[in-house]
Amino acid sequence: MENRLFLLSVKELGEEPSESELWQQVYERLDEGRLTKVTSLRNSRKRAESAGGGLLVQHLLHQVFCEENEQRERFVSEAGKPVAFALERYTLSELLSKPGVPIPVRYTYGTKGKPYLQARENLPEMFFNLSHSGDYVICAVSEREVGADIQKMQMQGTERLANRFFSEEERKLLQSCDSSEHRLEIFYRLWTRKEAYGKLTGEGITASIDKDFSDLTADWMRSLIWEEFDELSGYKIACCARRQDNGM
Repeated sequence: MENRLFLLSVKELGEEPSESELWQQVYERLDEGRLTKVTSLRNSRKRAESAGGGLLVQHLLHQVFCEENEQRERFVSEAGKPVAFALERYTLSELLSKPGVPIPVRYTYGTKGKPYLQARENLPEMFFNLSHSGDYVICAVSEREVGADIQKMQMQGTERLANRFFSEEERKLLQSCDSSEHRLEIFYRLWTRKEAYGKLTGEGITASIDKDFSDLTADWMRSLIWEEFDELSGYKIACCARRQDNGM
């Protein structure tokens, strides 16, 4: 399976009332479990984020199970193929224009409660990870353990988080920045790495406390694959996966 990263803007959903025609189209595309979760949320932003994650999972399942053979073979490929994450950006209208009905989502859970897409129809268990921030939701998918994080950059709270979660080397790197803009950039580069790693392990941000993420070539990083995206102005994205040859 290729490593993939799906990116979806949910800004339009956050601005629409939950009973609008657009939302009715979204509800029709969500699996039963996700639909129940989405309709229980009263906060418009959280509802849009949850719905966006559900749409991306459905998009993933349709690519794997319902696309033409050529597309399916490209997606579910031989193990050990490309390690970089291929970024695919979608608008809401693009996902809603694709044919298909919701596919039931079956999860299995790791020891730390991390969900996986259950193996079925001669396909192995699928590793995926969702993240959302601001107007966007992402879904990373891989043949190996994966974590992904997207963050909208804002200055508020960064110093407190750095003091609590950053290693000495990371704090020194922040202090060496020559402007507040540069410091913000570096903070979110490090923070998305930490969040992605914590989501890969299933332990959350506590897995990253005092670990140094300023150097992705460090010895302890050798078992990991990293990919970062700067395409969205004002956002940082990081993806982290286990190397296939690591036996994990």
